[in-house]
Amino acid sequence: MHVLHASKTNDWKTARDATVLWAHVRHAALAWAPRRLRINAIGIGINPAQLSHAPAAPATQADIAATVLAMWQLPSMTGQVIRLG
Repeated sequence: MHVLHASKTNDWKTARDATVLWAHVRHAALAWAPRRLRINAIGIGINPAQLSHAPAAPATQADIAATVLAMWQLPSMTGQVIRLG
């Protein structure tokens, strides 16, 4: 995962935080898989000003709820970090 793809190249704090979250989710998913537990996360959004194609609107509570439901309904999804803008 390239954590600086949507960040300024000098935004190391955000890159570090994203890397820690991604690493934790991957390792937790592997550790809990034998117990049939899935580990996913919803990560911090992307600053629309840093994108060449800005999203129409920032993520809403409904967007977050829909993402959680999708994660719940897809039994094969584990070890994923979904970034909402």
